[in-house]
Amino acid sequence: IGESLIVPTLRLSLAICHYGNIDLCGELSQSGMLVPVGDILQRALASSDQYTFSVAVVLVKFCGQCTVVGSSASGTVETLKNVINTLSCVLALSENENGSSINPQRLKELSVLKYESLVALEALSANDALQSSIASNVLPALVLFLQHLEYSYSYAEEKDQEQVMLIGLKTIQRIINIPSSTQSMMNNGIVSILIKIIEKGDEVKNKLLQEVSLEIAQSIAQSDLEIRYWLICSGLLNSLLSMLGESQVTARTSQLGLQNAGILLSDLTPSTLSRFEPSAKEELLQRVVTIFCSQRTFIRRLIASISDNCDAYGESFVFSQGEGAVRDKAAGILFNISTLLLVHGQEVGRTHFNDALMLNDVSGSNMIVATACSALLDAFSDDEETFPSKPDDRSFYFDVQLPTVKSYLMKGLTESLNQAMSSLDSKPAAEGLIKRLQLPRTCLVLCRSEKLAESAFRLFEDVVLSLPIDFVGDLILCDRVALVTLFDLVTGQANKVPQLEYSKQMFAKLLGNLAKAGLLPKAVSSFGLRSHAIAALSAAMLINGGEENIDDDEDSIQRICLESLAIVLCGKENDVTLTPVESRALASAIGRVLSSTVLNRFFTQASLESTINDATVDFRLNRAAICQSAEARLLCAMAHSPESLGVLSKIGGLEAIGLIAHEGEIKAVEAVRKACDMNPKLVVDVEAHLSIMDALIGSEDKLSLSTDTNLRDVVVKCLGIVTTLSVNSDTRDPILNAEQSHDCMRIASSIVSAAAELKLGTKSASEAPEETANATATKLAEKLAKSSIDEVLQIDDLVHI
Repeated sequence: IGESLIVPTLRLSLAICHYGNIDLCGELSQSGMLVPVGDILQRALASSDQYTFSVAVVLVKFCGQCTVVGSSASGTVETLKNVINTLSCVLALSENENGSSINPQRLKELSVLKYESLVALEALSANDALQSSIASNVLPALVLFLQHLEYSYSYAEEKDQEQVMLIGLKTIQRIINIPSSTQSMMNNGIVSILIKIIEKGDEVKNKLLQEVSLEIAQSIAQSDLEIRYWLICSGLLNSLLSMLGESQVTARTSQLGLQNAGILLSDLTPSTLSRFEPSAKEELLQRVVTIFCSQRTFIRRLIASISDNCDAYGESFVFSQGEGAVRDKAAGILFNISTLLLVHGQEVGRTHFNDALMLNDVSGSNMIVATACSALLDAFSDDEETFPSKPDDRSFYFDVQLPTVKSYLMKGLTESLNQAMSSLDSKPAAEGLIKRLQLPRTCLVLCRSEKLAESAFRLFEDVVLSLPIDFVGDLILCDRVALVTLFDLVTGQANKVPQLEYSKQMFAKLLGNLAKAGLLPKAVSSFGLRSHAIAALSAAMLINGGEENIDDDEDSIQRICLESLAIVLCGKENDVTLTPVESRALASAIGRVLSSTVLNRFFTQASLESTINDATVDFRLNRAAICQSAEARLLCAMAHSPESLGVLSKIGGLEAIGLIAHEGEIKAVEAVRKACDMNPKLVVDVEAHLSIMDALIGSEDKLSLSTDTNLRDVVVKCLGIVTTLSVNSDTRDPILNAEQSHDCMRIASSIVSAAAELKLGTKSASEAPEETANATATKLAEKLAKSSIDEVLQIDDLVHI
């Protein structure tokens, strides 16, 4: 009678578990019922009583997961462990007998037994008290079962096969963290199963199966370095990347896949690689490089995940946490891949990275590539949060990784922007990107970086310098840092570009264009950089310590800086204005080279005139051009300060100013007048008095030029200088002995006489015949008398002449 009640009792217990709750299952477990159920299960299996076995297995599944050590009846846990061993044996049963397949009916029955055993083991694996037993006793058979599952005919439908595989992997997932289980799984071939599932990609119908596989792979990869090395060599990394690159993966699968890839790549740092033997290290690097050389689609999807509006690279990855999490994870992995291909991949690696980045197989993609390069440059930052913690890794990051990758991206940005700017269709978009990136400023700042200067300068030269000057000016002159950096680069200060002199010339060219466009002075004034501009531009003018003249080549850095300095220092009336401090500083810094340049230009002009020796040729425009040059204007402005005038008198400055005054330039005449007031002997020593006397005499020729508005002031100041020198005992003789003295006295006496007649009204200047000796003097007197005859007669005591 007892035997006949076994099955009904089992069925009743099963109904209670099935329709009850987990607490009822726990009470049944605590009652000790599982001990006889375990015995029944063993006997049923031995007697091939499949029905009884199935009911017992399901009952063990319900109650076994609720068993608590210490709370259940004696022998319950041990019984469950024995059941686990039995179920493990069921999984290991062969589907062949004596080398041939068993009959279909028997195969069907066996598949049911195995499935029920697998489901029971999966439920029991949720019980912490049983996980160790499952890990040590079931794992080999379970892995073997899953390996044979693909070739088994037990499950006709693919979805059924995937479901069975999922149950088995969930069991493994629960015991993955048991000590020694990882190595056991490695030895029993679980990785090969994971790889096959991952490689199937879109062929896997049950996406949860892929997710569980990736979770198990991640748990294995997190164990230790040797296992990660083995995983890479086994093909897991390649399978991961292929799946992520080619498949339509879920958000969870994307996240798990990228996490796995990140873990496997995390060891490729100097501090970790140093633990390998040199040969093993090289083998690992080359193996990984080879893998990534075949993963163009995956790399492009990473780029699409980092950069907005870059669908040409493929579909971006999606995480449930949002775009920020995807971008950060993708950037970290892509940075490691870029390093591998560009640093360790040699020419082959660089070629494959270029193929993935530049979209050479996609027409009209220049702006997409430029946008992507800019996004990657922004993502691969030197933010402290991204710093490697170990010193060796940090050094490699800043000295090798970051410069190499950023240099290559700037190269890509240069190439793509160049092509985009050459097309009318894409040029507006390219200019918009340049503006958003603040590209001119970025290039200038990076030219001070020893690692990135070469690439930054190429971007500056090929792209920035080709832009309209007002466009560039808007981007540079609105930023104080950018303008200061430009000044510094022109002087060579902190300029790390390998082609130093050439780069200085290009930076100076930009500065000169900004000055000529009238953009530079306002920015200098706005940011309070007048002193900085003076110091930088002055320093850039000097070649070989300032011993060489500044030539007339408009493209030379010295000429550009000289012209720019003059423009920056121009006041409201377009005259160079300097404070005493600025005058002294400039006189000390560039006074010698400016003086030498002016003298050399005058000597060259004199040589030209003597060579041609043709009275019909008018050279006045040539001489006037010298007088209006930047060097002449700066010299004259410096000389208006007594402190700087003293400096200039010792380095040829006063001599140069004298030659400028010879042409009747009012600023130069005023400078000679100041020198005369300070020390008349200085004027005579450099023969500037002769230039003043010639300027006075030359006023006769200029009288007919209606545009000469300064004639009155020139004559008055020249007369004043001659008078001052004439009454000084140290300088009187050089004045009286000069060849020009007679003409000066004649002009002075004629002016006095004519002015007196105008004053007394005895004779109209307009009535004076042109042929008379006093005609010119009369016209001069008229000009002198325009504002006040009394003032003219009294200035400088002209009657001394």
